[in-house]
Amino acid sequence: MCSRAVLILWFGGGFVLEALYLVRRNPKWSQLMGLGGFAVVAGPVVYLVRGGDPAIHAAVWLGLLGLVVAMAYQDQILPVVSDKLLLGFTLIFWYGLATGFYRGTSMQRLLLYASALPSAASLYVAVMRPPLGFWSKLALYAWYLVIVVSLGLLQFPFGNLAIFGGRSPGWLGPIDAFTTGLVAMYLLASAFYLYLLIPVPGRSQSFSDRMEEWHEFTQLMTRRCSDEDGPADGQAFAILAVLGACLLLNYVFALLPSPLVISLAIIAAAVLLERPPARLAPDG
Repeated sequence: MCSRAVLILWFGGGFVLEALYLVRRNPKWSQLMGLGGFAVVAGPVVYLVRGGDPAIHAAVWLGLLGLVVAMAYQDQILPVVSDKLLLGFTLIFWYGLATGFYRGTSMQRLLLYASALPSAASLYVAVMRPPLGFWSKLALYAWYLVIVVSLGLLQFPFGNLAIFGGRSPGWLGPIDAFTTGLVAMYLLASAFYLYLLIPVPGRSQSFSDRMEEWHEFTQLMTRRCSDEDGPADGQAFAILAVLGACLLLNYVFALLPSPLVISLAIIAAAVLLERPPARLAPDG
């Protein structure tokens, strides 16, 4: 069994590697080195001043590093979301709810009702391909982030975080800790962007300043939502027939473990459906 410190190092390595992967297109090395230098210096200083459990400080340090990277590299980390990608992720979302979440409680039924409208809108946009305005794109992009965060919470192995709580779980190995770090960074960035959509000012921030930031962020987000309006095509029906059928068959016959199927479906959707869009809104 690996020591707790070794597992934390593996987790941190996965976390940092995922951050580097997300900013790979234009890392802005001077900015990235500045963030890294600050993190390397700030972590030990806080520990020396405040003391306490080094593992807790490591968790806080990684969390702050992830938030800073997500904030500084919004234009790179925010993915381009097409209608076909959104449809694929919507199917995976419903499969995840059916297999790993839904137990029939009143709160869960309310969640299903609330998810029905954006899901229907995703299907309509993918099939009919209507022209989309600012608010339509923003709503669809927000729905995409909700799906990513929801699937992440359903899939995320929270038990692996026990390494930061004072013990080294016997079931956890280096690869588990490393992959958990990879997922944690992406999930943190997605949850942070979803939080930024809430136009609530900070403690010392005026509402007008917060709304100005909100408009800048939402403009960036809607530019990352591909605008592929045109005649209806058969791609959406192909996604429903292939991906939908595979998920339905596994739900009925349980051929593979549901977490594995969700992971494979996410990878397949990202590889096959996240193609460069036909047209993006201009940056200016």
